[in-house]
Amino acid sequence: MMGEAAAADAAAAAGPRHRPLRRHDTERAMEVLKILFNITFDTNRRQVDEEEAALYRHLAVVLRHCLLTHTENMERTQEFHGHTVNLLVNLPLACLDVLLTPRVKPGSVEYMGLNMDAVAILLDFLDKRLDRGLKLRETLTPVLSLLTESARFHRETRKFLRSRVLPPLRDVKNRPEVGETLRNKLVRLMTHINTDVKHCAADFLFVLCKENVSRFVKYTGYGNA
Repeated sequence: MMGEAAAADAAAAAGPRHRPLRRHDTERAMEVLKILFNITFDTNRRQVDEEEAALYRHLAVVLRHCLLTHTENMERTQEFHGHTVNLLVNLPLACLDVLLTPRVKPGSVEYMGLNMDAVAILLDFLDKRLDRGLKLRETLTPVLSLLTESARFHRETRKFLRSRVLPPLRDVKNRPEVGETLRNKLVRLMTHINTDVKHCAADFLFVLCKENVSRFVKYTGYGNA
């Protein structure tokens, strides 16, 4: 019951996509997200029954709405989306299919007939966190973990992410870590001093390669793989 009430509060605070959240509503929504994070911290480590799964799917719909919502400025939007990502990581993977179920509308990101707006925003969120380069373990590992497990569980998500992160290779003269594409940035992380960061980056790219070693080496290079 507490989770349902909190989810309803977050949904009410989020408002329509084209209208930024007011400062007060943003603060309230983030507090709700923090509370729900603490309530659900072990959810993805255990089996859930049908009733719980329905509740988590409802929550995932609310969180999708949060991802599509902006606040009064970019910095606060990133913080708001960060709390949203942290909570999404806690939810059972099977319940995240609702991120892809909304109808495709004009202006939506479409792939294989599915609405990929939420996944595209998560990927953009990852790219912005990579560019900031601050506290990478705390800021990057949640979204990398979420994208990795979603790609592992949902074929359409994996194929979409691969099309964006690992498009067909055209530049074979430069090393994989040289450049400013998302692939280049992630390959550079594979030699990061923090073990969690480099393992998360490598695992993400490995899953996008369908866990095929030769394909993984092709996109990341021998020295990095």
